Amino acid sequence: MLGGNVVFVIDQNVEGNKSGYYAKTAETTLAGVAYTEVTVSESEVNNYFIKYPQLNHIETVSQGNNDVEPNTIGGSGKFIHSTAKKEGAFVYITTSIPGLENLDTRIINIIDNKMILMYKDKKKLYNFIIQG
Repeated sequence: MLGGNVVFVIDQNVEGNKSGYYAKTAETTLAGVAYTEVTVSESEVNNYFIKYPQLNHIETVSQGNNDVEPNTIGGSGKFIHSTAKKEGAFVYITTSIPGLENLDTRIINIIDNKMILMYKDKKKLYNFIIQG
């Protein structure tokens, strides 16, 4: 969901079942850093916008900090964006999707006529799938 194709696990913790007053089921916690071998360039994004001037939000995939599985919901259809800007190794655009306005989203992938955007707040990580 962050756009990486390799994750370097820097910490893992496994706890078994605990019984008694503070009973707890077994859990495993992993922490890591996502790496990608290819990032999207600003020119790729601008060419995508030229090739596909009419864009639609077709799907949102989100995962909360404590969620076990990602949640997928249909898109809203409407999608408004700003000009692409490069910051470090990544390209960002400001987007507005009904219910989520003026989000600074990172472009993590462009495949054929689809663009995948990533946005993270304090509680969730979102991937917005946009189609030209």
